[in-house]
Amino acid sequence: MAVNSPSANVPPKTRFTEYIDTQERLPYWARSTNPIVRRHLGLYWRTVPPEIQPFVWILGTWAVLMILGILIPPLFSLTMISFLASIMIIPFAMALYGHVLVNVAVEASDAMQQEFANNTFQLLQATPMSLTQIFLGKVAAAMWKRMDDLVMIGQLALAFSPPMYYAMYAQLWADHPTDSLIVPILTLVAGVVTVLRVFLEPVMIGVVSVFIGVVVPGKGRSISAAVVVGAFYFLLINLLSRLPSVRGFDTPEGPVPANGTLVILTDLILPILIPIIVILGILKMAEVMLAQD
Repeated sequence: MAVNSPSANVPPKTRFTEYIDTQERLPYWARSTNPIVRRHLGLYWRTVPPEIQPFVWILGTWAVLMILGILIPPLFSLTMISFLASIMIIPFAMALYGHVLVNVAVEASDAMQQEFANNTFQLLQATPMSLTQIFLGKVAAAMWKRMDDLVMIGQLALAFSPPMYYAMYAQLWADHPTDSLIVPILTLVAGVVTVLRVFLEPVMIGVVSVFIGVVVPGKGRSISAAVVVGAFYFLLINLLSRLPSVRGFDTPEGPVPANGTLVILTDLILPILIPIIVILGILKMAEVMLAQD
């Protein structure tokens, strides 16, 4: 008589169990199964989390093309034909990204305003979750509603931004002796930074919006303040990277070249560092304010 193995009694994985396994990889505050998040999501709570594999494939494809371009320079000219597609697609992705950020700001601020309007915030404080987890849960709910758009924007940015980055960095490092190596590396790093920004900046905008929803009375005023603060950040970060001292400038004596260190700082480091600092700082500030109340 055949003996059943222990594995024979294990039911096969269903799509739902795979979904739960994917959720377990996320922080608790970011899961759509989190009660605070699910409360705001409604039918959106089964939205599938973004998969990393497509991003890895796109980045790997560009890495192979860059390596082949270093070994066979004429290939770069053929590869950069996609620059024309980038000019058309990236502005569309940026417009959609702006629309998503505005919606995240509005929904995160509105979600916090509702708690105070309905006198339910004290009930949330009675849950085992900390104030930080509650705030981030509000942000996660707003992001989950736009997750499909964020994934599409991230993939479009990673697929079509490298030709634009390559053209920009090739111009800045045209006279550098190792430009054939520096430019492809910076292009790939800039692509990764762009994808990280697509998911990190909405968290920052959401956290700022939740904080404004706490300190600014009135739904309309809090939402307007959140949108204005978000717009000011993007204006500031873009103006900073376009300063003449960063990108170089022309003088009567001749052109002043770009400062490579500042270019790397403003293009690749600050866009990641500033959102993280803002998120941590705002969360701590909001926690201290509400703890005093």
